[in-house]
Amino acid sequence: MGNKKSKFIQLSAPEDAWTVKGDLGSGSYGKVHLVQRRTDGVKAAAKVADIDSQEQLQIFNNEINIIALCSECNNVTQFLSAYYFGEKLWIVIELCKGGSISDLMDKRKRGMTEPELQAAAYQMLDSLTFLHSKNVIHRDINSANTMVTENGVIKLGDFGVSCISGKSKKRNTFIGTPLYMAPEVINCDPAREEKKCWYQQECDVWSLGITFIEFAETRCPFSDLHPMKAMMKITGTAPVGLADEAKFTKRFTNLLKRMLQREPKARAQAFELMNDGFVKGQNDPSRLIAYSSST
Repeated sequence: MGNKKSKFIQLSAPEDAWTVKGDLGSGSYGKVHLVQRRTDGVKAAAKVADIDSQEQLQIFNNEINIIALCSECNNVTQFLSAYYFGEKLWIVIELCKGGSISDLMDKRKRGMTEPELQAAAYQMLDSLTFLHSKNVIHRDINSANTMVTENGVIKLGDFGVSCISGKSKKRNTFIGTPLYMAPEVINCDPAREEKKCWYQQECDVWSLGITFIEFAETRCPFSDLHPMKAMMKITGTAPVGLADEAKFTKRFTNLLKRMLQREPKARAQAFELMNDGFVKGQNDPSRLIAYSSST
């Protein structure tokens, strides 16, 4: 492992500290187990990946360092521990019993009401404000990466493609989930011949705006199109917003307009949006309990 190991990774068998109780899902990296800590019975989620190269390990190191950095923010999934043993890497994070908002929308067969949207928006903007204050760009904000606890607390998760980038540093990696990508990120696609192909933290604000639309209407703009055609719409001149604005208040539609400006510098910053009329003072997670409940 050499000098590539994060200071947060322990070189010991994770099973000595945690008991595997079941499976929660899987991803391109491997499986996610439901685990229970032997010392106190606390349950958590363990992301388990087979490591076959130093490059792969470094990618996970980056993720671990970022989530460990976010321990002060209640609206980010909390890091508990990490282990590298037998060519496997375990990343153990808190368990969000409500699951992802994406799964909940499928289960509920409806989007969020505006009071629920306000509670979700406040908490997600709080997490984004914190991340940006630490120079972190998430780069993959969407409903599948937004978790919620049984108490209605929103947790932004999955920092696998996130990066730390100072205000003066620009990024040009084409990365993320197509329907949620900001125009400037799409323009970084190597297949496109764009002169301006860089982005900064503003790309997260766009992705969050698209996520809010999905929370409200259960689908993203252009979700009925092939991803390539959808990306052309996003970088073109077609309006990007709610399918039916008449169903929502002016305050909500105005918030989205502040977030979905195609020109990055015209978008409001996350910390500015905390004072938006739709968001300010809406820190009441209990509004989301009914939505996140398993019953």
